Amino acid sequence: MESTYIYVPGLWLYIVSTVVLLMFMTAQVPRIHLPLSKRIFWVLFTAFLWNFFLILEFMVSTIELKLLYAKLQYIGIVWLPVTWLALVVELSSYRFSKRLFAVSSIPPVIFLIFIFLVPQPNAFWGIPTLEDASLFPMVDFHYGPLYYFGFLPFSYLMAFISIIILWRNYGTDHVHYRRQKLLLTFVLLLPGLTNLLYNFNISPVKGLNLSTATLTVSGVLFYIILYRNSLLDLLPVTREQIVENLDEAVLIFNPQKRLIDFNHSAANLFDLGRNSIGIEVGELGVDELTRRIDKPQDTDSKTLALIQGLVYDINLNFVKDTSSEFCQAIIVTLRDITREQLMNQRLQLLAERDSLTGLYNRHTFFLRSNELIAANPNARIAAIMIDLDNFKAINDTYGHAYGDLILQTMGEALLALTSPTIVAGRLGGDEFVVTTTEQGLADLSLRFSEEVYDRLNVVTKEGLDPTLSVGVSSIDLASCTLEDPLEHLLNQADLAMYQAKRGGKDKIVFTGDYVPS
Repeated sequence: MESTYIYVPGLWLYIVSTVVLLMFMTAQVPRIHLPLSKRIFWVLFTAFLWNFFLILEFMVSTIELKLLYAKLQYIGIVWLPVTWLALVVELSSYRFSKRLFAVSSIPPVIFLIFIFLVPQPNAFWGIPTLEDASLFPMVDFHYGPLYYFGFLPFSYLMAFISIIILWRNYGTDHVHYRRQKLLLTFVLLLPGLTNLLYNFNISPVKGLNLSTATLTVSGVLFYIILYRNSLLDLLPVTREQIVENLDEAVLIFNPQKRLIDFNHSAANLFDLGRNSIGIEVGELGVDELTRRIDKPQDTDSKTLALIQGLVYDINLNFVKDTSSEFCQAIIVTLRDITREQLMNQRLQLLAERDSLTGLYNRHTFFLRSNELIAANPNARIAAIMIDLDNFKAINDTYGHAYGDLILQTMGEALLALTSPTIVAGRLGGDEFVVTTTEQGLADLSLRFSEEVYDRLNVVTKEGLDPTLSVGVSSIDLASCTLEDPLEHLLNQADLAMYQAKRGGKDKIVFTGDYVPS
């Protein structure tokens, strides 16, 4: 199959087009890892294949080689509509899913089977013949029904779908985006219209397909649009440098609650990989997240989840079609608020607890004691007032630091005995108080005293023998008619405690209607 390759007049247009396409392809290589650049590269590559082998078809003299180069052109030609669609989908912030790629790839595969494997003549084309043209020796391939009723409708349908996606899902109705849409629509239509004129034999140059030349013009215009609006920079920055580098984990689900995208933080948090696309929300193993997505209307309540020992705040945003209420995607953001929660707990402790002893402060003690009364309206409730004897003398003799140590020790003792039915607090100074719904007050009061003594013995200096005066008061809430039973209890316990002091200290005195057994 010998043939001569010769340059023919007018071929410079296609050579320039090929060089321009090659330059643009090369420009994409450093950023090929970015989805938009990858889509642009494949559009340019398919157009490059078409241009390059078209040049060789024009340069050779034998019809056999012209047919070979024509077949190689069709590798780029049949895939070009698919790559255009993929590019527009990416530009419109939609994912070119495997299912969409598989469906749109079926026609190109069928066309290539007929072009390369089915002997001619076949449904795609007949026996080629060489025809004279004004510029090039052209080949008439005598296209068949698969070309006119398969390949052409498929190509124009892909272009039409691309334009619809562009106008429905790219940008907003702002005048800036409308101008971009118009320019990008023109870019999409220009090579298609040129090819349409060629197929109806009304090309500016009879028998000459100028689609590749106009495709290069479209590529240049496309780049001008992208660079003018910084889309090649803005889109990668938005997705790769902002979303990917967020500390928050970002998950995106489709309306069927399947994962369609995630960022680097989410991948690390949930150990996600490429195979994770398409998994259901329940497979992430976070019940709070599943429940929140199952009940998206529950937006008033704050949702927290414990993941890998850390506390995360779950926030949902719904992407809806502007023309309807249809949900297109669910964007989930998970923010690590562990430190914030710990800080809130510390602040709450400072607000609720006595800073020296760790017991409830005066305000919180009254609040918790009233809650205990409200939760047990038919129970007997008691107040136990505990005071350290001769505390002033201890401070004066050993100093306030040692006095604080004594108070801390007493607080630890009482804190160790607290429970859902025992509320302990420090009212001030060396005065401690307990409210409880437990029965057997004599044993309970003695247990408190012994716990305090046991701990004080560990820190007591030689020659010091601290003692406690304890007052106990109780009432039966079922028969109580007092407006404020807690205040009455505390007053009675306080009186009993002072009675213990007046009676020689180191005593437990009971008052009210309770008689110890």
